[in-house]
Amino acid sequence: MCVLLNELILSIENNSKCNLYKPFLFIEYDERNFHCWAYRYYLLERLCPSSSSELEGFYENELSFLRSTIGINLSNYSAWHYRSKYLDKLIDHNPSRRTSLLSSEWPLVLNAFYTDCSDQAAWFYAR
Repeated sequence: MCVLLNELILSIENNSKCNLYKPFLFIEYDERNFHCWAYRYYLLERLCPSSSSELEGFYENELSFLRSTIGINLSNYSAWHYRSKYLDKLIDHNPSRRTSLLSSEWPLVLNAFYTDCSDQAAWFYAR
């Protein structure tokens, strides 16, 4: 695993995009592997668009991906954690959407509470 992550770091540094998909594939096979999630975040931060008009769509796409990942496994702490990071980034980017974004999060959190109230992932996210 370390060899693959090192290969990805080198591909970023060499500006090669051929190996950038690997952490995304690793998450499909082991969605709770926090190392892959951290590296995915690292990659996305470096590939993040610089134009303000594209940035909001970038954050929206990531939140959509994270919502679908949480829908597959409500216990995925990493998906909840990175969802909170990108939600904060989107709110910082467009503060006027704060109320609507937070209101739209509540049904997702409530669903997780009611599905398995003993699962702490959603409770930590809501906190």
